[in-house]
Amino acid sequence: MKNKIYLAAFFMLLGFSCAYAQGATVKPDTIPFQYQNNMIIVKAEVNGKPRNFFFDTGAPTLISKELQQELNVELGAGRIVTDASSKNIEMSGVVLPSLKIGGLKLNDVSVTVFDMRSSIPQLACMDIEGFLGVDVFKQKVLQIDLQNKRLIVSTSSAELKVNELFVSKMTLLKVQNSPLVEVKFGKVFVENALFDTGMTGDLYSIANQTYKYVNQSSSLNEYIVARGYGGVSKVASGTETESEKIKLKFDELSIGKAIIKNPVTNTGNHPYSLLGVKLLKYGKVTLDFTHERFYFEPLAQNNVALTEKIAGFELKIEDSKFLVGIVWKNSPAEKAGLKTGYKIIEYGSKNVENLSQEDMCKVLLGDAKDEPVKEKKALKLKFIDDKGEVRSLALPMVDITSLKL
Repeated sequence: MKNKIYLAAFFMLLGFSCAYAQGATVKPDTIPFQYQNNMIIVKAEVNGKPRNFFFDTGAPTLISKELQQELNVELGAGRIVTDASSKNIEMSGVVLPSLKIGGLKLNDVSVTVFDMRSSIPQLACMDIEGFLGVDVFKQKVLQIDLQNKRLIVSTSSAELKVNELFVSKMTLLKVQNSPLVEVKFGKVFVENALFDTGMTGDLYSIANQTYKYVNQSSSLNEYIVARGYGGVSKVASGTETESEKIKLKFDELSIGKAIIKNPVTNTGNHPYSLLGVKLLKYGKVTLDFTHERFYFEPLAQNNVALTEKIAGFELKIEDSKFLVGIVWKNSPAEKAGLKTGYKIIEYGSKNVENLSQEDMCKVLLGDAKDEPVKEKKALKLKFIDDKGEVRSLALPMVDITSLKL
């Protein structure tokens, strides 16, 4: 079973800096990665021992609380930081004596400590012990190639033979080095979006403030395909605050001269609009941090088809419980009375109540033997409603464009 439980950008404008090696890379260095549940997982050596890191261009480099305790490195002073939902939280920093990513060797690296495993259960299931941000690649050129599952680090974009036809100007967030790039939605609007491989659920998420601003000057009603309410994305302070959710379908999305047709976007409660990891399914991205250039070289086929069928709700996990996170209006889920916060006890063929850690991981990471939900005609569900009653439903799967607004 594949669950739509989304990760989003975790941090914005953190105050911790990262030491980095200058001029150490002579020739391009290839770093293989795994791609699981829309997450890029990179092996990095911390003090000589390999660890799994989640590669997130929208976050700074950080380690788990468990890894900090294992390494026995002293915590620095606490500091108030702002997460992707604009909430303030206190975190501490540590200095790692050494961090090695492929051939890139870093010494005395300042990173943030985050209690990630209790906040995001998937990370413990995948044995992820830290986030690898692009702050470690300052003054480098970084290519992200999903088709070949590799990162390539260089000192020159020419060495990577990038196509200059597909170059765009890139703006970098201070401290954590995260990239912003101009994105156009035809003649509707243009904005700078954060390229965030930590956003695993969607191709694009429009910041609520952007949506409201654009909608004031040019109505977006003709592009809306669905409305809902709730919250599922994980941020540093927990699950995002519940709010109205809107899905929009545009004719095209362009980055420089590269065009993706028929993209579907969601709105979200974050400071910047987000261009997610799914962009890499449509082309190769190269980040030239020295010259602040963003390259998106599209594949031959870049037409995004809106074919996924939904039952009309999305899941979230809190305290090891599966809950209804978002309900879309006029969907089978809403018509059946499903509401945000309802506890799910059976999802499809899976009992998801009182799971062991092992069984929880099987559900979160998906079971290859399960038939994909999107291919089913109906989704069986058992849940506890707000009156404490156990109810069972079989929700028909429908195309999201068929919902009547």
